[in-house]
Amino acid sequence: MERATSSHRQMVSTRSNVKPFNISQQQNILTVGACLICHADNSQIMQQSLINFDSLVAKRSLECVMPVW
Repeated sequence: MERATSSHRQMVSTRSNVKPFNISQQQNILTVGACLICHADNSQIMQQSLINFDSLVAKRSLECVMPVW
């Protein structure tokens, strides 16, 4: 396992040829994952999310459960 150093801590990646995701990137991935629990990846809403995810999240229904960071 290769270690990439940052200014304050070391980050670890499971592969030697890629950098690990930072906390913000991990949260973004998990947020989209929460959407994919209910919405198919090829659904219209998920296709629209590729264009402007933040605007769709702002207009989501009360049934949509999003992670709280």
